[in-house]
Amino acid sequence: SEGTKVKGKVVNLMNYGLFLELEEGIEGLIHISEMSWTKHIKHPKDIYQINDEVEAVVISLDIAEKKIALGIKQLLKDPWESIENKYPTDTNHKGIVKHFTQYGAFVELEEGVDGLLHISDMSWTTVVKHPSELLSLNDQIEVKILEVSSEERKLGVGLKQLQEDPLNTYKSGDSVKASVVKILDKGIIFSTADSIEGIIPFKDLSDSEIDSLKNQYLLDSEYSLKVSEVNNSMKKIFFTADVNTDKEDSTPSDKE
Repeated sequence: SEGTKVKGKVVNLMNYGLFLELEEGIEGLIHISEMSWTKHIKHPKDIYQINDEVEAVVISLDIAEKKIALGIKQLLKDPWESIENKYPTDTNHKGIVKHFTQYGAFVELEEGVDGLLHISDMSWTTVVKHPSELLSLNDQIEVKILEVSSEERKLGVGLKQLQEDPLNTYKSGDSVKASVVKILDKGIIFSTADSIEGIIPFKDLSDSEIDSLKNQYLLDSEYSLKVSEVNNSMKKIFFTADVNTDKEDSTPSDKE
């Protein structure tokens, strides 16, 4: 009957599951999806062999069709049932980076429970194009739980949320020290002490003003600048274009 624990012998391995002989003339199918709560099994032969003795649970039976559906994972508790209690939102946990995708990394919190770390949740200041730019496989990292659903069997984690967004420490009108890192056609790019990118844009400036700014600000030199705008979506600070700003320190700073 349904729910009964049974034992049998593996008599056939298919790509979609295996057949378990319960007694002579009676076989049950263990579908590949019923073998583990957490592991993604590609083929039953990766785990089982012909004549293996296996314990299972009767999921359903159809006497008219002479079919029995069996499951192995039902012998164990589904870890996702209590996932919301074990990993509540806004708590921190350690995990191991197990897999990369183009859009993020999967962090194993425990066997069979992986959290998705999206590239947008890796850094406040850096636009990450691929997770390998910041992480390596098998890295042990700490993450914050952003969302969790036992029903959807999903777990979202964040890395940048372990720290306050450094952009929140800046506001319009602030005086900030920053070093020139690039001089481009669109403007002069700076970097603050906490790696925030800033820019003096050349938009709406005359050619003579642009030339003056390019001569005024030198690569690797630090200046005191006034914040005109903080753009969270672009992860940038905009500085006021003051052609008459005096350079505070023209000596290139030591950089590793």
